[in-house]
Amino acid sequence: MSRLNFAIGKLILLLFEAAVGVVLLINPIGFATVFVTVVGVLLAAVGLMFILQYFRSEPTEAQKGQGLLKGCCALLVGLFCALNTQWFIDAFPLLTVIHGFVILFTGIIRLQWTADMLRLKLKRWYIAAGGAVISIVLAVIIFVNPFGVSQAIWTFIGITFLVDALADLAVLIFSGRREKKSTKQEIDIPEENTDSKETE
Repeated sequence: MSRLNFAIGKLILLLFEAAVGVVLLINPIGFATVFVTVVGVLLAAVGLMFILQYFRSEPTEAQKGQGLLKGCCALLVGLFCALNTQWFIDAFPLLTVIHGFVILFTGIIRLQWTADMLRLKLKRWYIAAGGAVISIVLAVIIFVNPFGVSQAIWTFIGITFLVDALADLAVLIFSGRREKKSTKQEIDIPEENTDSKETE
């Protein structure tokens, strides 16, 4: 059941990643503005909840939870995001580099999957390897930043989201098949051992 929940959660994350990629291709600046504003409002709301919870709690419990500190920090960051969306647009090159590091880290994770599949002598290891290569190449392109126009960078980021989501989806599908086969083999092995013992 936990594996099923993990697969569903991963699928939802992939669909969200693909949706972000599509929206970035259609209207990147508008998406960035709305996204930063929504995140800011949510953070501000969470900050207010922390502050209210701090004053409603008993003094000893409030001291342990540090609700006032957390609430003020979340409220300030949220207000900054909601009221200064243009700052994030201007700081886009830095955000692009951060996105590149995220994709690079994803590629390294897929390298780990590839190595595990090869050592376990599992088929279709090349799916994970292909996803790793794609992620690393996309990260390198982002770091080099060969585009001179910010609109082109936004478009490229949208493409990376889509490609990354498709690669993750392929890895998820084939790893799910791999787990089913390995589970079936684990169930079959004890039955063979018990049969051999009974024969003896």
